[in-house]
Amino acid sequence: MEKKKAKVCEEVRELTSAQEDLIKAEKLALVGQAVLEIMHELSHDISLIRNIAEIMQADFPPRAKNYHKNLSMIVSRTDKAMVFIDKCRTINSPIKLELKILNIHEVMDEVIHLLDSMMASKKVEIKKKYTQLPSLRGDNDQLQQVFINLFLNSLHAMPHGGEIIIHTCIDKKEPDFISIEFQDTGKGIKKENLNKIWEPLFTTSKEGQGLGLSITKSIIEKHSGMIDVQSTEGAGTTFNIYLPYL
Repeated sequence: MEKKKAKVCEEVRELTSAQEDLIKAEKLALVGQAVLEIMHELSHDISLIRNIAEIMQADFPPRAKNYHKNLSMIVSRTDKAMVFIDKCRTINSPIKLELKILNIHEVMDEVIHLLDSMMASKKVEIKKKYTQLPSLRGDNDQLQQVFINLFLNSLHAMPHGGEIIIHTCIDKKEPDFISIEFQDTGKGIKKENLNKIWEPLFTTSKEGQGLGLSITKSIIEKHSGMIDVQSTEGAGTTFNIYLPYL
């Protein structure tokens, strides 16, 4: 009798696991279709923005250096966005990394500069608490995409403004890894949603598509890293990224 019960329990576990795998496969199929549709629409708009920026560059006199600098950044970022769109069009294929030796603070600072005006307009202050870190091997554009996703996630959680604190250090528990902590003062994540936020297409935001955190996790794991989250509803959210260094 006990053996039969054990066998039944094992069969139930296998069935449950198979059903979960099937659900994941169906979600990934939906993601693939959704991404194709989203990327198709975005590619037209981004191309238009790029073309307008180039036209404006030609119209501004050479002495308007700040305008040329900002327009050049728009052209550069739209080019990178188009590369990212091409990668998303093949979302069912493995993420391919172009590895280089990087200073993670420089990668972060470029993203902060890119989003500075947006953060200021939303009354969000970014505070940096950097400690000296060794270099790491990573894909600059992919890691920038991770940081952009996390900043935008925090921004959506703070519609009335707030703070994002970035703290970097060598991780104490895993000394072969650097730790990058994103802490915001937003509305937090409901406890029942904490395990769902990494799932493709899961979102509680009207502005989101439910892909950002799923892509973020995939990119970090491709770098042999880890990412986790702690959050208290009404008291903010902290994302922790762990990446191996040289």
